[in-house]
Amino acid sequence: MNCHTLLGNGAYYAPDLTKAWLDKGWISKDMREDMMGKFLMDPDKNARTFGSKRKMPNLAITEQEAKGTIAFLKWV
Repeated sequence: MNCHTLLGNGAYYAPDLTKAWLDKGWISKDMREDMMGKFLMDPDKNARTFGSKRKMPNLAITEQEAKGTIAFLKWV
């Protein structure tokens, strides 16, 4: 809630996650889940950079937590 927006709620510091699963920046649907999981578990190593100096902090997300987060983003 302090960084991202979801369904109109939250902050505007980081990208809106409402349609994160549909973001074409994840290259292809076949690779999307794997890329998102890797990013969530190690954002420094797997970030897609667009010139912004803002960074996703490493929250020490486990593989199971990453899969749960991705499932939630698919559902949204």
